[in-house]
Amino acid sequence: MLCDGKADCIQFGDDEDNCDIHGRPDGCESFMVKEILGVKCKQGWNTTTIHQLVKRTYSLELSGANVGTLGEGLFRRLILLRSLSLRNNNISQIKLGAFSGLGNLTALDLSENNIEEMHGGIFSELKTLLALAIRSVPVQYVRANAFAGLTHLQKLVLMRGNGTVSALSSSQYDWPIEFEDQALEDLTSLHTVYVDDHRLCCDFRSVLPSDDQCISIRFQSPLFNCGRLMPKTVLQVFMWILGCSALLGNMLVIVWRMREDSGKGSKYVHSFLVLNLAMSDFLMGVYMVIIATVDAIEKEKYYLTATQWRNSALCKAAGVISVLSSEASVFFITLISVDRYLCIVHPFSRVRLQETSVWVSVASIWLASLVVSLVPTILATSDSDIYGLSDVCIGLPLLTRPVDYTFTKDDVGGSLGNDTYLIPQPVGSRPTWSYSIVLFLGVNFMCFLVITVSYIAIFAKVKRSVRRVKLRSHKAEEIKMASKMAVIVGSDCLCWMPVIVLGILSQTSVIQIKPEAYAWLVVFVLPINSSLNPYLYTIVTAISQRRQAHQSTKKRSKGPEKTCSPDLPMEMRGDSGCWTITTPNATPTNSIYHGHPD
Repeated sequence: MLCDGKADCIQFGDDEDNCDIHGRPDGCESFMVKEILGVKCKQGWNTTTIHQLVKRTYSLELSGANVGTLGEGLFRRLILLRSLSLRNNNISQIKLGAFSGLGNLTALDLSENNIEEMHGGIFSELKTLLALAIRSVPVQYVRANAFAGLTHLQKLVLMRGNGTVSALSSSQYDWPIEFEDQALEDLTSLHTVYVDDHRLCCDFRSVLPSDDQCISIRFQSPLFNCGRLMPKTVLQVFMWILGCSALLGNMLVIVWRMREDSGKGSKYVHSFLVLNLAMSDFLMGVYMVIIATVDAIEKEKYYLTATQWRNSALCKAAGVISVLSSEASVFFITLISVDRYLCIVHPFSRVRLQETSVWVSVASIWLASLVVSLVPTILATSDSDIYGLSDVCIGLPLLTRPVDYTFTKDDVGGSLGNDTYLIPQPVGSRPTWSYSIVLFLGVNFMCFLVITVSYIAIFAKVKRSVRRVKLRSHKAEEIKMASKMAVIVGSDCLCWMPVIVLGILSQTSVIQIKPEAYAWLVVFVLPINSSLNPYLYTIVTAISQRRQAHQSTKKRSKGPEKTCSPDLPMEMRGDSGCWTITTPNATPTNSIYHGHPD
């Protein structure tokens, strides 16, 4: 009855006096603060130590022992205990019923132990627990109902490290803690969670009022998200559709171009350039299928392995393929536009791609694109790997990095030993890597300008020539030609202008791009050219030639025959594949190309 919280000595009540002395086990310290008894045993303890404690003990710290297994009913006598710290006791297993009798406990600290697996029901007796700390504990598995009974828990510290900045690079974070279904089911009152692995915030999202109440002391990737690699169903579906479309469409172009007779002169040059364009666009299909496959494999658990994926060899290979494809495609479209400009606007110029020079140009483009795509891998460091900047493994210049970090102190409360953690706060912003800015914002923008100017000049030249030779139904033909050119220029605009505009806005800190933006851009923006180019440069032309041949056969006996050079670009052709040009006292011919060398 000594120091049991009830005055049994009726006259003086002195059975409740000097409890800090009566309730002090051998080798321990005790203290009284406002009638509250606290005991600290920092040099080890055993069951005898527990039996020497009086029932009036409100706060208990036990450390320095080699317990191994925390047995059942060890603290059953301490029914008034409010705070229990079991730090640094080499505890590896907690038996069911280990905390039986502690119906008034409000704070429990299990830090600095060797618990790898938290079984269901181990906290079921702690109905009034408000704060739980599990720090410097190598937890790997949290089983179903592991937090059962903790319906009043408000604050939880769950860290495998010791909470210091120096420990954040440890390899222990490579593999996430695995939560079974219903592991967090009873945490209905949880208000704040402290973690050193931001992936845990995704697991606790279902039981926290808001995402801001999961506080990570580890530097968090700005691209981190709790969903799939492709977060929306529409993205998942169209990733496969557009990826397979780019693969099949460009494969057909490659086969068709390699089998057909390319002829000579400008026809050979144009066909050879389109063949290489299809090869570059085919690689974009390969890249999209890689990303779609990873998304289909990982599904909703992608966030658990997101860091490993971004650092993987496959992600870097996908990044190389995507940049090689996109840059080669841009360069080939630019070269095709310049070649058409020279043929149509300056037909008498000697500056022209020939059968030999086009091989040199194509080889130079492939070599330049390969170098551009490999440089980020060869020169990359942990701070500059542009392929690791996003989940889709392409370093679009849409993100900025903090210039530095400041640390704010956050005290989890006296009930857990006044532990204070440093919460990193980003300061300022700087470009992710100037290389990606130069590549995606500079080079591609200049190529887009060249393409646009070339087609505007082509349209102006053809319009003047059409009026000069009085082409039949020239208004309708001008509209069709303008529409086809608008599709070519518009597809390039849709492909790169969103990236360029968003890149400029993000790098100047005008807006902050969310991680999901990368997925939308990769699915609906970047593959536009790769999916449309086979139709714009080959399939439509092939259909037009078939239609022309059919109509020529059908109408051979009706009026003047429509003829056109096989070198006439697709944009210059009408419904039949060419224009009928009528001049006084002349047979139908492509007189718009007077002096054309081919």
